[in-house]
Amino acid sequence: MSILSTKTLRRITQRALFALPRPVRVRIDRWLRGQKEFRKLQNADYVVVSLPKSGRTWLRVMLSRYFQQKYQLPENLVLGFSNFRKQDKRVPRILFTHDHVIRYYTGNLDSKKDFYNKKVILLVRDPRDVVVSMYHQWSHRADPQKRALYSELSPDNSVNLFEFAINEHHGIPRNIRFLNSWHNDLGKFDHILVVHYEDLRRSPPETMKQILEFMDEPVSDAEIQDIVSYADFSNMKKREQNQDFKTSSKRLFSQNTDARKTLKTRRGKVGGFIDYMTPEQIVAINHQISLELSPYFGYNNSPENPVDGEPKG
Repeated sequence: MSILSTKTLRRITQRALFALPRPVRVRIDRWLRGQKEFRKLQNADYVVVSLPKSGRTWLRVMLSRYFQQKYQLPENLVLGFSNFRKQDKRVPRILFTHDHVIRYYTGNLDSKKDFYNKKVILLVRDPRDVVVSMYHQWSHRADPQKRALYSELSPDNSVNLFEFAINEHHGIPRNIRFLNSWHNDLGKFDHILVVHYEDLRRSPPETMKQILEFMDEPVSDAEIQDIVSYADFSNMKKREQNQDFKTSSKRLFSQNTDARKTLKTRRGKVGGFIDYMTPEQIVAINHQISLELSPYFGYNNSPENPVDGEPKG
């Protein structure tokens, strides 16, 4: 079955699900998606796990550049699970996942045992910055049909940022659950690398070198500089606006490149959530994080020295 017909079939299935109660249709859709991801997981050489909007698109583009240069692959390709490998079998199969649909398929809701025997890169980001970026994604880029399927929030974009941020299914509580669940199982992995998005933003060369070494990919300083320059924030935005990746990835393709809010590569800061909330809202969210989030990840204190202009993913 072709990629196009698979996507068409899924869209038809999603429409059919709207006749069912929301909890039932969400379970069915997650199970179907989880089945597909689980098959990929079994064959993956490496797995990149993150919450949505944690920088994985940026990381994907940098890894794309590395393998493009190493194996002379087309520059407009964005790394997927098997598209690079079809061009050259030396490229590893890398699964990028948010983890939730796999566990709904396997039933392993309270552990990460589905990933224990895999080499995992866990990409984490401050849950307060994540929720701001997720809100913009939900408001301006999300497929209305998918939004209606998964969200109990108003489909007309009338929900404000703070309402979204405190929502149990979309906001800070969800982000805390994700981070805590991975922290609880870290000791059960033989091969796992925890990467902070903030480190990747502040020190891209050093952090990318660490990632590639974990993947057994020797890389020179010159190659690292090329990777980082290629995926620089301003270059990412230009490529999205020019639709350079339109034929190979919808992740970096906006239907309306004149509307800044619809771009995947959006304005951002490390610690930038403070620009979107009132002092009282920030106090409330910080209090929840200090009480509920594991201190392992280092997000229990307010960030300092916000950094402008990072790609979201």
